Amino acid sequence: MNTLCQENLTQPNLLESEAGLNPQQKQQQQGGTGKRVGVHVCPWCEKKYLPKRKVQKFCSNSCSAKNTHKNRRRPIDEKLWPYLKITDSGCWEWQRARDWDGYGVVSWNNEGLRDYRAHRVAWILTFGEIPDGMLVCHKCDNPPCCNPMHLFCGTHKDNTQDCIQKGRFKGDPDAHGNRARGERASKSKLTESDVHYIREHCVFRSRQCGASVMGRKFGVSKAAILAIIHRRSWSHV
Repeated sequence: MNTLCQENLTQPNLLESEAGLNPQQKQQQQGGTGKRVGVHVCPWCEKKYLPKRKVQKFCSNSCSAKNTHKNRRRPIDEKLWPYLKITDSGCWEWQRARDWDGYGVVSWNNEGLRDYRAHRVAWILTFGEIPDGMLVCHKCDNPPCCNPMHLFCGTHKDNTQDCIQKGRFKGDPDAHGNRARGERASKSKLTESDVHYIREHCVFRSRQCGASVMGRKFGVSKAAILAIIHRRSWSHV
């Protein structure tokens, strides 16, 4: 009898831990494995629940969606400034999502929820609205930079002229004469000295200095080496 009484005294604690659980969850908690699963508390509705997977943070998809919706509705300055990293060059680089061109992307509920480029948001928060037809350009030529002092507002023509003056334009050389090529190309892996070396030392079908060997040495493909030798690329060197 004493043993039964002691067991009954422990039952209220179990009932308290199972409060708010549906019958299926209670059955899972008291399953035949003999292992009790920890009871979690939903951070949104504060309801107790048994997680079905290790990474389950909320009791239901509804609570998870409500929490996500709340985060999206945060003030835009809380979404932008805390996620910038100051570099040695003075750039404030965006540390979260970026688009194909390397520009930062942030969600902003401005005239409907949509994605904005982070540097444009930085300009709006600092200087006000961007005039119609105007671009926000970088003085530092660093796409993820959101430092307002590194930005300027201009037309598409202004942006193109800035690109040409800095030798980064990749358009038709006959029309503009300032096409970025060779070492000035942003994605170039070779230098002019590398090209001279390849043309002087590459021997066709050689196991020591053939096109494949040269490609592995300089980190480019065999096709790129052959294009250099036949002057289909780097023809200005």
